[in-house]
Amino acid sequence: MGLHLIVGAQKSPVVDLATRLRAAGHPLGTLKGTNGTEDILNAVKAASPETTIVFRSLVSGDGRADCPNVWHAPDIEARRWLDELAPYWTGVQADYYELMNECSVPLDWLATFSIEAMRVAGSRGQCLLLFSFNTGQPDVEQFAQLAPVYEYALQNPCAPGRMHGIALHAYGVTPTTLVSESGIYLGLRHRLFYAHLLALVPDAIRVPVYITEAGPGGGRPAFA
Repeated sequence: MGLHLIVGAQKSPVVDLATRLRAAGHPLGTLKGTNGTEDILNAVKAASPETTIVFRSLVSGDGRADCPNVWHAPDIEARRWLDELAPYWTGVQADYYELMNECSVPLDWLATFSIEAMRVAGSRGQCLLLFSFNTGQPDVEQFAQLAPVYEYALQNPCAPGRMHGIALHAYGVTPTTLVSESGIYLGLRHRLFYAHLLALVPDAIRVPVYITEAGPGGGRPAFA
């Protein structure tokens, strides 16, 4: 479990929480942040080395963009996309860099893109979190098309003792519905994905999975 920070987050309370949890013997599991939180992420890592730090840049050389350009060849686009993100990643020594955000792209394109992105990032000593699918996406029956991504991750560690990983998002059905109340087709969709995937790549269970966004529907509280 952990926190998701966006610009405007206050440094002192977050670092204090991480420090107190570590002193209590229960370090903060994960801390994800986007642009504007780099200083907080670095300070938490210094105070709590056990905490997994995840960073996603909201901007690239293209400006503000969540998704790569699907109209480019996937291997070429992977190299371009990582080059565009590289300047924004330098401010955080993250354990993982989340590569994109809720992108609707063909899964065969995504598989080739993801493998090349892992190859490039690995050569730079960086570990990626891939996919970041929106809640309820993609079709369960199509998920097995991504088996080659898991096979590459298993065979090509990105750092000593660490593999590239997968990011997924999980939200409730409505603004007041918890993920745990949203059923297997939405809140726990990853279980359906893996029911298909593990038949093809049993060791895929070893590839780390992070739910990098989670909460009631929409991720924000409902107001009357």
